[in-house]
Amino acid sequence: MFPISFNAFGDIVTAAQILYSMAKSLSETHGAPQEYRRFVDYLYEMGALMMQIHSIVSESPNAGLRKTILSKIAECCLQVEKGLDRVAKLEPLAKVPEPGSVSPGKAIRRGLHKVEWHFRYRGDVARVQEEMQTVLQSLQVSVTSANYMKATDIGQQASAIHEETRATRVMLDLMVNGSLRAQHQVVTLNANLSSTRVNVETMGQNIVQMVNRASAIQEDVRAARRDSVEISADVHKLDFAVMEAMGIVSAVYEDTQTLLANSATVGVETSRTRADIQNLDRKTTEMLHTLSAVQEGLVAVQSRLSGADNPLPVERVCPWYPPPVPHIEVTPSSPSPHAVVESSPKGAHPPIGGLFPGSVSPAPSYAFDLESDQWVTDNGLQLHWQLLPYNDLGLDRPRLYFDIRYDLSEAYHVRDGRGSPIPDMYLERFATRRPIPRMTFTIDGLSGCYIVINRPQGVRVRDVLHRVQEVLQIPLTLSEKRDDYLGRVKRGWSHYEERVGQERLRDAAFVDAGMRRLDLLESRFVFDGCQWRPPREGYPHGSWTLMFTHPVWRYEEQTG
Repeated sequence: MFPISFNAFGDIVTAAQILYSMAKSLSETHGAPQEYRRFVDYLYEMGALMMQIHSIVSESPNAGLRKTILSKIAECCLQVEKGLDRVAKLEPLAKVPEPGSVSPGKAIRRGLHKVEWHFRYRGDVARVQEEMQTVLQSLQVSVTSANYMKATDIGQQASAIHEETRATRVMLDLMVNGSLRAQHQVVTLNANLSSTRVNVETMGQNIVQMVNRASAIQEDVRAARRDSVEISADVHKLDFAVMEAMGIVSAVYEDTQTLLANSATVGVETSRTRADIQNLDRKTTEMLHTLSAVQEGLVAVQSRLSGADNPLPVERVCPWYPPPVPHIEVTPSSPSPHAVVESSPKGAHPPIGGLFPGSVSPAPSYAFDLESDQWVTDNGLQLHWQLLPYNDLGLDRPRLYFDIRYDLSEAYHVRDGRGSPIPDMYLERFATRRPIPRMTFTIDGLSGCYIVINRPQGVRVRDVLHRVQEVLQIPLTLSEKRDDYLGRVKRGWSHYEERVGQERLRDAAFVDAGMRRLDLLESRFVFDGCQWRPPREGYPHGSWTLMFTHPVWRYEEQTG
């Protein structure tokens, strides 16, 4: 302890100022508590300000500037934390006590806190505030730079948006102009539609008139058809009578030949008898020629009448066109050496040239030598032996092997397992013994298909095989695929793919033309002869059914 003495007036003034400041600091409204609360509020405001600046600067595109500002913010936050830590023990000064509610001990401690604030922390507060002001000035410069850069970016974006707006406005103008042109075109189209509607109505009236005319023509055609049916019946009767007459004359001719042979054998012959026999032979021959000419005329008449029975002329140019009346599908039995073909019913007219002259009932089968006679009768039908089923021949003849996938020039005769090319003389043979100018064929398994072959001089074996191969090689049309022939197109698809694969193995340059009619036969490509079908509904003159079988390799694959 040392005594306090005032030796000078300045010391007295200084002591008075100290006492005054102490008294002032002890004041609740203007002293240390008020300064403490103002300092703490300042620190909290600075912390909130740093948080706002941090949220703004964190989105700045400039990484260097953002890093600088964030370091300054961290420095300010550190100063705020230090300031709060230094005055933490003076926290009671933040509360304003109620008058009379403070005990003497608390009042003494509160007074000591006030004195401590005045003499110990007041200078630190000023220093902290100065440092904070320095950092704030630096932050203000950095934030201003960031704001300028952001404003520049916003300006650039605004310029880009302005350009896009201009482009959009141009596009809108173009769209408006296009809309105006479209409206003009719509008006023009409406006018065209109106004129088209008028034209369609006029055309409809013309069509109605044409339909009425067609109905009248159809009635005339029906009347003509009824007349042609009656004429056809008369022609059939006349043809039948001619055939009977030819049979009688043939019998007489055979009797004369027998008589001549017997007379030559016995040796009993007079000049008169010989002359009579020769005269009878000559007259019989003339009568046969006359009846043959009459029958040829009947054939021509029947051909014209059969053409008149067709509802449309498309049949003659489109063999695939279905018959005008429902077709009765024929399911042939399995081939056997003694297969029986259905003959003509009693009273039905057989096809022209289908029977020997004078033979109406089915005749027995005959076997002839290959070189002496090329014809074989099958229940009275005189098809060439090459067109008959091989199993029905019962003769020592080679088998005709003809694969419809390939040209007729690749067909051959097979005997004892060896094949040889077919001579042209065999292909030039007539399909029937008596030449027939018109033959109708159906296909086994394809009830909707029939083929008509016309040749005025008589249909040949070549004509039959060539025409069948030509028709079945035609690709299926869209309408045929759409109708699907009772699902045959779907079933034949796998066979079509198999055939194309074989063709490409056989010829690398093969060009696929699509699914063909022969694919509907389901790999039955080898011609297996014809069978006669008597006259029936849809085929008043009868027809021959074309049969096909699998190739040799296919048969071995299925049976093996």
